[in-house]
Amino acid sequence: MGGAPRISSSTRPSVEEDPLTGLPNVFAFLLEVPELMERTTGTIMVVDVKGLGEVNLACGESKGDEVVRRVASHLKDITYRASPEGQVYRIGGDEFVAVIPSSPLRPNSPPTPEYPKHTVADPIQLTDGISAWTFRLNYPSDVKDVIEVLDVAAYRLQPDSSYSPHRATKTLSRRIRETIDLLREALELAYTDDISGLPNHRAAEHAIRRALRCQTPENRPLSLLLVDGDHLRVYNENLGYQAGHELIRKLGSILAGETLPGETVARWLSGDEFMIVLPGVRRAEAFRRAQKLCESVAKATTQWVYPVTISVGVASFPEDADNEEELMRKVEEANSRAKREGKNRACYPPASRTPG
Repeated sequence: MGGAPRISSSTRPSVEEDPLTGLPNVFAFLLEVPELMERTTGTIMVVDVKGLGEVNLACGESKGDEVVRRVASHLKDITYRASPEGQVYRIGGDEFVAVIPSSPLRPNSPPTPEYPKHTVADPIQLTDGISAWTFRLNYPSDVKDVIEVLDVAAYRLQPDSSYSPHRATKTLSRRIRETIDLLREALELAYTDDISGLPNHRAAEHAIRRALRCQTPENRPLSLLLVDGDHLRVYNENLGYQAGHELIRKLGSILAGETLPGETVARWLSGDEFMIVLPGVRRAEAFRRAQKLCESVAKATTQWVYPVTISVGVASFPEDADNEEELMRKVEEANSRAKREGKNRACYPPASRTPG
């Protein structure tokens, strides 16, 4: 289809790629519609995988995923043989679209009265359980024509092949839901740490900003605990990095078990650093909880190969800072102080008074 490559680099996923099949997805298809519509002729083949739901129920989703991957591979082969410039997209759970420029797959029947722009071919059977209608775009003039083809083709595959505004609305709603699911999945990946399974630093920063928007110096304090494990290097050097990763996971689990609903535990920037966001928790209470965290971690790890302790920095809004940037700087200074003063302790920033 020309243009820049769609497939993601080896270092990051692409929002235009279907993770199961590696095919470009509905976002890629919609981005390429303008280029497609510049062509004077071409074929859109809509493919609906019949019985996928039954396969998932009877054999499990992993078997259904295998069927989807095989269909994707089969369609890629067919499309390439028809035109090396062709492209297959996965646009839904069991829906694929093959775009084949300047190459009708089979002789076309006359245009339908309802949709004279689109010449419709007979349904074809690709392989067991896979049916398809082909639509030739003779005079596409607007993006809506292509979307219309997809919707009409999808309903041609149903036992009742009538097309109505009600069905069009249902199709649009379904596609919106699928798009929202894709966006949610992308956000989940973007805001989750892949080692600990906890929220990552982006999620923590979002939680801090959101909490500060809701806090007021008079009524709604906010406290941060920056936790840093004291023994990750020992695990990495003596037991290997996999053991270090396991330490991070277990330590994160202990910390998460000490928090309340509405509070956030996130893996921070590196190593075994964690940020704990405590909306509505005042300074003295945050310090008390930081001390309790030190005790809980030391007690929970006494039987580990190398028992673990933590150093915790404590900073609060409004006592230590009145904005996000200053609050972050203060909690980092507090953590450095805890490390400097012997580890396995909680500390305020250096200029702060000790709680009474």
